Amino acid sequence: MAVRVVFFSLVIVTVMLCNLGLVFSENCTSRDITISQGEESSKGIPEFVVEIANICASNSSCAPSNIHLYCGNFASASEVNPEIFKRLSYDDCLVNGGKPLKDDHIIRFTYSNSFKYPLRFKFAKFSSLALLNYPTAATPSSTQNQQQKHKCLQKVKDLVKTVGIPSIATSPPVSLQRGNWVKLICGASFEDAVDIRNLSLVYTLAGVDCIDCAADASVVSAVNEGIEAARGIVPLRRPWVMISVNDDEDLHFRKAEFDPNDCPLDCSRPCEIVCPANAISLEGAAGILKEQGGVITERCYGCGRCLPVCPYDKIRAITYIRDVSATAELLRRDDVDAIEIHTSGRKTEPFKELWTGLGDSMGYIKIVAISLPHIGDSTISSMNMLYSIMQPNLHCFNLWQLDGRPMSGDIGRGATREAISFAVCLASDKDRPLDSRTNTNFNGIPEWLALIEDHPEYLLMALTEALALVGTVKCYDTNLYAS
Repeated sequence: MAVRVVFFSLVIVTVMLCNLGLVFSENCTSRDITISQGEESSKGIPEFVVEIANICASNSSCAPSNIHLYCGNFASASEVNPEIFKRLSYDDCLVNGGKPLKDDHIIRFTYSNSFKYPLRFKFAKFSSLALLNYPTAATPSSTQNQQQKHKCLQKVKDLVKTVGIPSIATSPPVSLQRGNWVKLICGASFEDAVDIRNLSLVYTLAGVDCIDCAADASVVSAVNEGIEAARGIVPLRRPWVMISVNDDEDLHFRKAEFDPNDCPLDCSRPCEIVCPANAISLEGAAGILKEQGGVITERCYGCGRCLPVCPYDKIRAITYIRDVSATAELLRRDDVDAIEIHTSGRKTEPFKELWTGLGDSMGYIKIVAISLPHIGDSTISSMNMLYSIMQPNLHCFNLWQLDGRPMSGDIGRGATREAISFAVCLASDKDRPLDSRTNTNFNGIPEWLALIEDHPEYLLMALTEALALVGTVKCYDTNLYAS
């Protein structure tokens, strides 16, 4: 059984905005602004990072600018981590011709909570922000920080070994045959190299069998870098690296696009709020990522959530097809093991054209996965036609990845139930095509800006969540990591 693990949890740090209080220090100015953590939330792992989204939203005479902001990872002033506790911006937020912020000016913060939740907003009056000034002497030494890092990284190593992943992990083909294959889906259109690298690191440690990513050279390199970083922490077998391509128009291969200059100034920006990948930026703070029409293209994976919520119908979806020659070059690399071809199953001409164009590059890989939706009574005949096209040049495993319904790129309810129902129906049909190297059923049931190891506390949090997901299929002992 092949299972898709969808983990679009792409924020490395957590924001905790709670119990904001007003604290003044004689040495503080309006530029020394931070978010104070409440006492009841100081237990466990206290961390937060704040990203400025929009400043002084309540005053038309305010000149939008960044606030000089501290971010921290601490339970008290005596436990400040100087490597994280630093200034995000050196600018002041000035109003009324260069005067400092005053009480009742509204500041809006953008934040993401844990590894699960989408972008959220919080509005706070300036007077309710904590003005703090931590003395330099309160920060621990670099030696203490290194010791703390080493201790936390050791916890990561111990967790992987305690669960037993190095000893119980099987090769990807064996996992497929046993029915506990797990594939991490980074997204056929998701191209944020930093997040992909970190996800690959975390899920390699968690024991996935395959990492599926966009057919882009930089993305493939990011996946492999994450895998090797994980193996540098704990010796593990390599998961397969799979690239996803399409033979025709497909919902997995699209990007949202719009011109932010067309957006009314008073728009509530529901697109920015609803985007689960933080791929829409109307503040122009995309960093090194390229923006196209208000969308950070590398982060957009085509879920389509923004399309229906725009009150002015300004957002459009741009579809594309991966270049065949570029895909063939990727397959010839020694760090790509598999390919997933998305096809509608209704037309064989585009599939044949793609397959022919890939040519001898198919001889470099270990598995070919064909992803197609349920198309009713014609499903079996379509599969057999596709198999007849592949057979003369098929020298590896063939995995049929069958969707219960065409995917939108989003995480929709009911898709898993429909996929399983489809698989049960298909398994009873004796005319289905077989795997190219065995005489038994080898079909799959699918569809279910920082290096994270430099912050072992976050790596440990991410690994715990990854183990909880992967462990449901791999049958890990949940008592070992649930706490």
